[in-house]
Amino acid sequence: MELIEILKELKEINNSGNKLPGFKGKMMMDGDRLASIIEHLSNSFDSGLNEAQSIITQKDSIIEQARLEATRIKEAANNVAEEINSNANHVRQEKLSDSDIIKEANEESQKIIQDAHTQSKRINEDAQKKAYLMINDSETRIKDQKDGADRYTKEVLSSLEERLAEVLGQVRRGLDSIATTSSGTTIA
Repeated sequence: MELIEILKELKEINNSGNKLPGFKGKMMMDGDRLASIIEHLSNSFDSGLNEAQSIITQKDSIIEQARLEATRIKEAANNVAEEINSNANHVRQEKLSDSDIIKEANEESQKIIQDAHTQSKRINEDAQKKAYLMINDSETRIKDQKDGADRYTKEVLSSLEERLAEVLGQVRRGLDSIATTSSGTTIA
């Protein structure tokens, strides 16, 4: 049952209640209908809380997936770096046979190793940036959903507060009316 339907039902119960003479504005109302409405209102809040819990669970899952993806990318980058380093060492060993070639091989080997480290570092940084963006995006979506749920709850509670204030005002006016009538009767 939607909140608007609950409020309409409350108005209908209020309008269909029978005033009790001599009880200063008190009314008899259908208790079963009122209990049913209270249960629907409680269920409405329960579903909102369940949805918020589901959002938190989804956030945790997304963060864990991002962490696992970052670990996988880092391991892949390390494997590529090791392979490049191994290839560089192999090439260097082949060129060690001649002294002129040794110098060139050492320089080339160092360059390849440096390139491998640079590439590994770049891949690792890219993986960390991707993981951070995924986490940031999921936190933003979760915050937006939570803010929406909070706004909806606030609207529901504000609407209910207005309706209760209206009913309370009617009760007070009834009491004041009876008090004025009772005062007028006593004086006469």
